[in-house]
Amino acid sequence: MWSPLGLIGLMVFFVVVLYLTTDVPDALPDEQSVLVLHHDGSELGRIQGEENRTDIRLDTLPEPVRQAVLAAEDEGFYGHAGISPRGIFRALFRNVQAGGVSQGGSTITQQYAKTKFKLSRQRSLSRKVREVMVAVKLERKLSKDEIFERYLNTIYFGRGAYGIEAAAKTFFGVPARSLTVEQAAVLAALIRSPEGGDPARKPELAKKRWKAALANMEEEGWLEEGAADRARYPDLRKPGSGGKTGGRLSGPRGHVLKSVEQELAAIGLSPEDISHAGLRVTTTIDPLAQAAAAAAMDRVLPPGKVPADLLSALVAVEPGTGAVKAMYGGRDYTKRFINDATDNARQPGSSFKPVILAAAIEEGIGLRSRYDGSSPQDFPGRDKPVKNYGDSDESFGRIDLIEATAKSVNTVYFGLTLDAGPRKVIDMAHRLGVPTDEQPEVGLRQSVKLRREGGLGLGESEVHVLDQAVAFSTFAAEGKAATPYLIQRVVDRDGEVIYKADRNVDAAALDADIAADVTYAMQQVVERGTGKAAKLDGRPTAGKTGTTQDNADAWFVGFTPQLSTAVWMGFDKPNDKQLKDILGRDVTGGSFPAQIFKRFMDAALEGQPVKRFPEPKYVGKNKTDETDATPSGPSSATGSPLPTVTVTAAPTRSVEPSPSVIVVPSDSPSPQPSESPPPQPSESPSPQPSESPPPSPSPSGDAGRDRGASPSPT
Repeated sequence: MWSPLGLIGLMVFFVVVLYLTTDVPDALPDEQSVLVLHHDGSELGRIQGEENRTDIRLDTLPEPVRQAVLAAEDEGFYGHAGISPRGIFRALFRNVQAGGVSQGGSTITQQYAKTKFKLSRQRSLSRKVREVMVAVKLERKLSKDEIFERYLNTIYFGRGAYGIEAAAKTFFGVPARSLTVEQAAVLAALIRSPEGGDPARKPELAKKRWKAALANMEEEGWLEEGAADRARYPDLRKPGSGGKTGGRLSGPRGHVLKSVEQELAAIGLSPEDISHAGLRVTTTIDPLAQAAAAAAMDRVLPPGKVPADLLSALVAVEPGTGAVKAMYGGRDYTKRFINDATDNARQPGSSFKPVILAAAIEEGIGLRSRYDGSSPQDFPGRDKPVKNYGDSDESFGRIDLIEATAKSVNTVYFGLTLDAGPRKVIDMAHRLGVPTDEQPEVGLRQSVKLRREGGLGLGESEVHVLDQAVAFSTFAAEGKAATPYLIQRVVDRDGEVIYKADRNVDAAALDADIAADVTYAMQQVVERGTGKAAKLDGRPTAGKTGTTQDNADAWFVGFTPQLSTAVWMGFDKPNDKQLKDILGRDVTGGSFPAQIFKRFMDAALEGQPVKRFPEPKYVGKNKTDETDATPSGPSSATGSPLPTVTVTAAPTRSVEPSPSVIVVPSDSPSPQPSESPPPQPSESPSPQPSESPPPSPSPSGDAGRDRGASPSPT
């Protein structure tokens, strides 16, 4: 048995041996571009390129600028010998909690060692030990000021800027010697997560870290008491207005390339790995689908003919795998840094209704259940009546859930949400693929907060375009959910495969029979409801329109068995500007978004076999009330025989109008002028639908009836 003294002696011996046998490795090679490929091996673009970096001397930096970096990264830098015992123990504790190596506790010297020298890319204990030994040796070879200067000149700050001089010019348009304390704290806060914490992409997270850096400065006595609370967040340059991005990030592909870079970080590659490892990254992007997305946007929303600040996005996901086949996050990355496909959460309006329908069917409420579609109606827990659309009181009488989905009847779906239970609806959304509010914001996924209030049934909780494409892909995959991803494989300069994605299929999130029923109801939206403009040429299509209050957001989300696609339009501040008078019409989910969907899907699926959806299974029992206890024959939607009906009683709801009526529109079509861009033959205008199965509606399809939500907050 070893005595305690003997164990300590043995540990010291091993540390000494490790120190003596560890050499400072060669410096990393010069920065190299990352070659990003489509899934077929053709080039999509390149990340990085010529390094944006200018070295400066430490003594040219104002002391508060140096202190801001120290406060954010290593306040004890000038007092330790290259490693921080406190940081190591803190990281060790958190790693034990996480069940693996999740935090490093690195000092500035360690970070510099990892940045500059060839250390393993793997986040492992052996790499961390070697990093510590290299850091200790560096402390014996270089002075503290030399290490700090080299660190400040090599660390990555995001937007292609290496070193604090390039970062100051990229983010603020000033040399580093002119940075204010507030500006320096912004840059210091970026070091931990240069891309994920960019203020243009994550303003709340960036401000939180900025405030923490200032608070640390105050705690160290580098700022006077109360200075952190009095500080104002400084203005930053818009992405693309500084630095050396050139043309490599221009256009829609810039959003794809930045998403690839973010996913590279999420799978464990550091900025230094990305810059110096000569990587070849094969993505899931289909070049034909990607080109089709840009072409559809330009055809339906011609540049120069629509408002310059009009935003639009599209994501297409392969059902069952989560592979992103096309991503359109905006017209030009260099003009707007935010990826509207992945980063911009908006109210989905009535495009959220299939999630509610899935939850209701799982709770035993069948497709043929009949609800009161009159308008307005009062509901428990809501202080103002719910209306079906616009400023009128379009009523539908008693209709089943198939018809209510096709015509996007708000009063039916509000009651259905209450019957299924808001908690059940939220749980269903998460199972289908909508992230939770506790999910880490890494890679493509960004967390969202779904509220349990009754407005959940009107699409008032914000989601991302990607979330909707993923959720609907679960229906297309007959209940199998999958996490979205962009990166298929990563190879380094030596040809070694350092990362390969799995097929990424999650466990079944939804019973296949329920998925079939929801899909069938969504087919009626395209066949005879608010989404007729989205009907594909010769292919079965399922989908749902969505337009929020006052035309703030317009959506179409749909799928075939091979591809699930979400399309969104809106302005940056929906409360200030609505989708009114765009190319001569008010935009709804059944107009431009549905047309974009059709153009994209027809092109993206060209040459692929036509696949059919499964037949509906009519899961659950059919709910009705005492006044409608005997359904009369087959549904107008199908003509197929009805399953056995179980009569239950529905709660009585008031339909008496109130002077304080809240307008909660839904998907009703209204005639629209036919203007540029010219409609396709299948999109020709025709009379708006009524309660009976309608003739072909206008391309605007859902003018009003799918507006299921109040305005989004700014």
